[in-house]
Amino acid sequence: HQGVAVGEDQDVDEVAGKILQAVCHEIREAPHHPGLFEQERPQGRDVLHWLRMQSLWVYAPLFVRHNLDSLYLISQLTEQQCEGLASEQHRLGQPDSERESGYGDRIRLVAAVRELRKDRRA
Repeated sequence: HQGVAVGEDQDVDEVAGKILQAVCHEIREAPHHPGLFEQERPQGRDVLHWLRMQSLWVYAPLFVRHNLDSLYLISQLTEQQCEGLASEQHRLGQPDSERESGYGDRIRLVAAVRELRKDRRA
């Protein structure tokens, strides 16, 4: 398996275990990939475009993980739910161009959801 380093002194079981762990990790993470979200969900492309336009792309993996797959669903998020997403994103430490989400992104998320409620697409 690509990405698993194998040393000469490792036994077959140890190497097989590492490969199995790596494959299991890839399988667990695959459903949360924004590219699949965009392809498999009817409104996934709209959601990802909205995130990009709001400079909130850092939240894309969380929107995928939480099945927030339409602008309507996003427009229904409460401020508390937005805070929960922001906290989860911060805990996961998924950087967006070398910075982690902070208060600015949290405020932008809440404000963007409020504005989305006025949008006819939602």
